[in-house]
Amino acid sequence: MKLNMKKSLTIAKYGIMFILQFKLIHIFRINILRNIKIIFCFILFYTIDSSAQNDSVQMVHLLRDYVCIPSIHGQEGTAGKLISEYAKNKNLYTEVLSDHDSNYNVVISLYPLKDRKPNILFLSHIDVVDPGPVEEWNFPPFNAVITGDTIWGRGTLDNKSNTVMHLFALLNLAATENSPDYKQNVSLLLVSNEESGGGYGAEWVVQHFFEYLNPVLVIGEGPHGINRIFSNAPEKFVHVIANSNKTKIVLELECNTPGKQAHASLSSPHSANNKMIDALYAIKNKKEIIHFNPTTKTMLKELGRTQSGFKGHLLQHPGMYKPLISAGIKFIPDLFPFFSNTHNITLIDNPELESTNIIPSKIRAIVDCRIQPHFSSDKYLKFLLNRVDLQSISVKILYHSPENNYSPLNTAYFETIESCLRQSFPDAKIMPGQLVMGTDCQYFRAKGVPVYSFIPVELPQSVVKSAHASNEHFLLSTLNSGMKVYLKIMNELLKGSKNIATMMNKENNKKNKVSTSLK
Repeated sequence: MKLNMKKSLTIAKYGIMFILQFKLIHIFRINILRNIKIIFCFILFYTIDSSAQNDSVQMVHLLRDYVCIPSIHGQEGTAGKLISEYAKNKNLYTEVLSDHDSNYNVVISLYPLKDRKPNILFLSHIDVVDPGPVEEWNFPPFNAVITGDTIWGRGTLDNKSNTVMHLFALLNLAATENSPDYKQNVSLLLVSNEESGGGYGAEWVVQHFFEYLNPVLVIGEGPHGINRIFSNAPEKFVHVIANSNKTKIVLELECNTPGKQAHASLSSPHSANNKMIDALYAIKNKKEIIHFNPTTKTMLKELGRTQSGFKGHLLQHPGMYKPLISAGIKFIPDLFPFFSNTHNITLIDNPELESTNIIPSKIRAIVDCRIQPHFSSDKYLKFLLNRVDLQSISVKILYHSPENNYSPLNTAYFETIESCLRQSFPDAKIMPGQLVMGTDCQYFRAKGVPVYSFIPVELPQSVVKSAHASNEHFLLSTLNSGMKVYLKIMNELLKGSKNIATMMNKENNKKNKVSTSLK
């Protein structure tokens, strides 16, 4: 074990203490053997444990520095450079793909990308959402205040703590002595613009550097481990490995009635506002239907194995008991989006309104739609808009993510990840699942790369729900444990790379079987 200067000085200090104790032995007749054992055990404990302690301290320091940089969309450059310079100073291969404040994307690797090794990508994003009203925060959102085990600030949970865990796992992997020359690379990809659709981040990287990155697997941002899921065991944690997420479509509805602006005291039943109200009422009252797909069926079956009696039997047979299960899901707001398409009106705006006593001639609204994988977007939009007067209301698609698919669950990669999580969290429930939100992983999945999303730490639901909210926070005690799980996954995936050709052939065969079963 190589010892740095600080450790050497510490050992020297205890060596001096050891010599002084011999003087005391002569005076107080202390047992010599007992003293030697105590000092030897203390030095041994210190040299073994100090590495982990140093990692924890350095991770906290880096996370504080990272959170203190307000990397809202368009301002990612400074925060991205902090991480890339840190990695470069630690002798990791670091390559900046684009160096602009709104388009800063960087790859940090175990081996140089020019080696063209098949690449396992750990994906995270630099940008954060706007903190909103500062007066609603207990602490300034970009001060990274620490109270006890908690760090407060925008980005602590989403997604800067995850980046720090990725980075230190790679640093530990690179520091492994006598490691073989692996056939695969491991890289961290830090991107901009995730919170705004990924056009200057992951989408841009895939368009310009996909072949250069040579990805064979992407591990992305996903669910944390949470508890209070099971009524019969509320303390039990659940870790979901997401293999799919919904397609996101953002619609802009606009009604423009030129020359119809009028005084608010007049009757105006056909005003732009009233026409928009009718359209939004028709959209609001569309009843979404429960859909079971291969991933959500697997989720239900896994949940059923944790339940006893008829409830467990019910969940393990979702096809047979779909009406009963669907009726229960409809009454659980947090669960419903996993099993249905959703739509929400997120903005209503009179862009030219300057006075409250005017009936405006123009109004617009934004509707956010999230559509299940393998569900036709065109078919869904026809369903959503079939009662809207499209002669009075114009509809424009502002954003349409790639049509989402499933990453297969029966790959060697998934099996390795699942095994590592089971070993790391033996008392938790590990299962596949689906993300209800969009992430920038979708651009890689659309290119046929298997993508699995998760964050291997266990957090109370109160912490998880602080993402994008005022008083976002994260538990510092989970940084080191999460890093160790990522390190374990990296090691196990690389060990499997010895037979990469066999693995890839196996996965291609399994993909063909899965695609056939989904038809």
